[in-house]
Amino acid sequence: MKKKVLITFLLAVMLLLVACQNRLDLGQSDRPGIIKLPEVPVKETPKQETIEEPQQEEILPPVQEQVPELIHEYTIKSGESFTYGKYTVKVKSILSSSDVVLDVNGEQIQFTETRTSDIIGDMLLTYKTSNFNNDGTIVFKAEDFKLGTDEYIMKYKDSVTAHGEKVKLENIQYDEGFKAESIWVSIASDAASSQKILEGKEIVLGKVKIKVLKIKDGQSLRQYAHIRITAA
Repeated sequence: MKKKVLITFLLAVMLLLVACQNRLDLGQSDRPGIIKLPEVPVKETPKQETIEEPQQEEILPPVQEQVPELIHEYTIKSGESFTYGKYTVKVKSILSSSDVVLDVNGEQIQFTETRTSDIIGDMLLTYKTSNFNNDGTIVFKAEDFKLGTDEYIMKYKDSVTAHGEKVKLENIQYDEGFKAESIWVSIASDAASSQKILEGKEIVLGKVKIKVLKIKDGQSLRQYAHIRITAA
C-alpha cells in the first residue's frame, strides 16, 4: 500500500515539473516586445561568371608596295606612231641625222637635237636618242606634265594677268651675244617697260618678278616660254 502511494506521489511530482517547464517556455515566448519571426532562408547571391572577351588582333594598315615609276619610252621609225593618253605622236619626217618633225594631234613639232623636251598640253615629250646609222629608230619618252604655282606657258604675243600686273610676251629670240635663248616682256601699266630675260634668269618688272624656266627654241615650229610670275 505504501509503495503505491509513493509511486503516485512521484508521478504527481513529475507532472508538476513538466507543467512548470511548459509554463516557463510559454512565459518567455509571451513576453511583450519580443516577436519571434520565422527564419527566412538566406539567399546566396549567384557568382557572376567573368566572360573573357576574345582578344582582337591589331589590324595594321596594308603595306603599300613600292611601285616603280613607269617610264613610257617608245622606239619608232619614220612613218610610225605611238599613243600616250590623249596624244597620238607620229614621226612625219627626218630632216637630218638628228632633226625630226612630229605630228601630235595634228600639230607639227620639231626637235633639232636629242636630249631636249617639249611641253604639249599636259604631256612632256623628250627626244632621247637617235639610231639612224644602226636601225633607223628614234626613242621618245612621254610623261605627265603639270604647271606649278604661278607658272604659265606663254606663246608669242600672249598676255597673262598676275599679282596686279598684266604681263605680255613681246618676242622670243636667240641672243647671239649671250649664246642663249631669251624673251622680251612688258607690263601694261608701263608702256616703256619692255625688257629682255635670258633663259634661267629673273627680273623685277613693276609689281612682279618674272623668271624664265624654259624657252622653246625660237627657230622651231613651236615657240613658247615657260615662266613663273610672283609678287615682287
